[in-house]
Amino acid sequence: MKPHVIGITGRSGSGKTTLVKILLEQFGADHLSVLSLDDYYKARDAQKIDGEGYYNFDLPGSFDLDKLYADLSFLLSGREVIIPSYQYNTSAKSEYKTIKPASIILVEGLFINYDPKINEYIDHNVFIKLDKETSYQRRLSRDINQRDYQQPEIQHRFFRHAEPSYNKYIQEYELLADCLLNSSINVSEDPSFHKLMAHIKQHIKK
Repeated sequence: MKPHVIGITGRSGSGKTTLVKILLEQFGADHLSVLSLDDYYKARDAQKIDGEGYYNFDLPGSFDLDKLYADLSFLLSGREVIIPSYQYNTSAKSEYKTIKPASIILVEGLFINYDPKINEYIDHNVFIKLDKETSYQRRLSRDINQRDYQQPEIQHRFFRHAEPSYNKYIQEYELLADCLLNSSINVSEDPSFHKLMAHIKQHIKK
């Protein structure tokens, strides 16, 4: 039986990675494979630079979507993939991880619906809703504490890069969603989360 592919998207800071962690805790890596779009960033010298000299990492072209498609194809055919793990705020890709096939494949990231080839593989779309201000505050905290960016740079990238990109490329995919999650409340309080859990249970191979 072909693995069941679940796509998870939403605006920056909406909680895509957090949702993946929760699902892994619930079902385990034996049942869930995860492909994160962040691991498919192109090299820094391939990124566009805006008029004020900042790299723009929030464009579809910032990612190697062809490689993501190829790796997803490998997993669907029952083969494992080895991918470099992206290191934020550095040009290096020094760590590698092995992704093994499983009955459920989670594909998470900003532009997973943008490429028609990838979108065609997705069986169940999850869209995480969050307001702009909360999204910014989450990104500010994350990028300062985890990625060693400074506030002026974070603010510039969020309002000049991330938000325009969300409005242009991502927001419309809310209409495709099979599952809408509300990231402003605790996930355990969202009825849609429990429906997603039941959906995954139905597609895990016995």
